[in-house]
Amino acid sequence: MFTLPHKTPIYLYHERLDLRCRMLTLQGVICSQREESILQGTYYAFINKPGTLINIVWHDESGLNFFSKRLEQGTFSWPKPAADTAENWLQIQPTALTLLLDGIELKKCMKKTWYEV
Repeated sequence: MFTLPHKTPIYLYHERLDLRCRMLTLQGVICSQREESILQGTYYAFINKPGTLINIVWHDESGLNFFSKRLEQGTFSWPKPAADTAENWLQIQPTALTLLLDGIELKKCMKKTWYEV
């Protein structure tokens, strides 16, 4: 189970990436596009091109952390930023990330049919 502190800032990267790269490559994406330091404890989430894999990178007191979740079937419902923004990052609440990882479609707030048991 993946739990998050209540007030943790979380950013979803809008573009889908080739996630065969690992933690240090994702750290490079964060450092090149965000003004704040990765050392502040912010969580950064990325999704692969097919939408079946989510990688999350964050830094805590002990070092850089990496979490990954791959779906066996179906895709994650990845939220999109507003059409009028050029920002590549979308900030969400920790509860929204937990719902996303649990297969809940954030727009409709219901489980997708592929996830139901």
